[in-house]
Amino acid sequence: MFKKHIMSLVAMAVFGIAPYAFGFEAMYERTDVGEIEVKNIPALTAVQASGDGTVFDNISEPFKKLFRYVRSHDYAFTVPLEADTADNRMRYYPPRAVTSAASAGDEPVEVVSLPPRKVVSVGLRGSYSQKLYEKGLTSIEEWLEENPEWEEAGPPYKVFWDPIWIPGFLKKSEVHLPVREVSAVDR
Repeated sequence: MFKKHIMSLVAMAVFGIAPYAFGFEAMYERTDVGEIEVKNIPALTAVQASGDGTVFDNISEPFKKLFRYVRSHDYAFTVPLEADTADNRMRYYPPRAVTSAASAGDEPVEVVSLPPRKVVSVGLRGSYSQKLYEKGLTSIEEWLEENPEWEEAGPPYKVFWDPIWIPGFLKKSEVHLPVREVSAVDR
């Protein structure tokens, strides 16, 4: 029994620090699991790919396009990846400036410049499932009801922090909802 607990602790330590041990550069700060915060995300240039369906039923299609792009351009992998849940668009943030659209073989990707964003973010732990996403979105909606000085300013999206090979129960992710501050006069 003791040996089983030790092995579990070792596995959690290895998998819990793996993204950092392998040197994945973070393009912005992660929200701690269970926390809800307003976060300022700087202007960033992203490489974006799309796939059929939604991110929950076909995440591999846009991910493979981005992965091929990263490999073909000899970029380091960075975190997080972001995904628009409604139309299955996924974004990767290269570690250095990208100025023109390139393709990953015969599968095109698009280079997009994103302006600074202000989002409400909730930190999550668990598999990258639609159920966990919806739980996070519900938490944000409840937070907005309790904080009337903020209002929705765009569609929500999913943020992935850990590689696909990390066990589901250890994966960290976020749900972001773009927001803007409401003036006291407008409330």
